[in-house]
This record gives sequence, structure tokens and C-alpha cells, in this order.
Amino acid sequence: MDVTMEIGESIVRGIFINVLHVPGIVKSLFFVSKVISEGHMFEFKNNSCTLKNKDNHVVGEGTHEN
Repeated sequence: MDVTMEIGESIVRGIFINVLHVPGIVKSLFFVSKVISEGHMFEFKNNSCTLKNKDNHVVGEGTHEN
């Protein structure tokens, strides 16, 4: 699945592999355990999350506002 992510002020394109398609589902599902099993890392701090690849480079960031 092709993805486009905003990281800071940059737009980064990538590919998610081994994803499952569920017809009719309203929301996307993202399994942290699957990503970790592929060798990637997550850092959680307060209301934010950073996804790093196997080389410790940031490949995704997210925040949650209350």
C-alpha cells in the first residue's frame, strides 16, 4: 500500500507491505506489534509518537490533541 506522510515540514512517500484489506471497514487499522516485528521502533512521549526504521531514521510522527 502506498502511503504519504507529513514529517515536520516534509512530505515523505513510502510503502506498507504485507497489509490486509478489509472491504467496508470505516477506519484504518495499524498494528504496532506487526511493525515492531519487522524491526522498526516506536517512541511514545506525552501526546506524540515517532516511528523509526531499522536504521533509526524517523519515518513517521503523530500527535494527539485533546
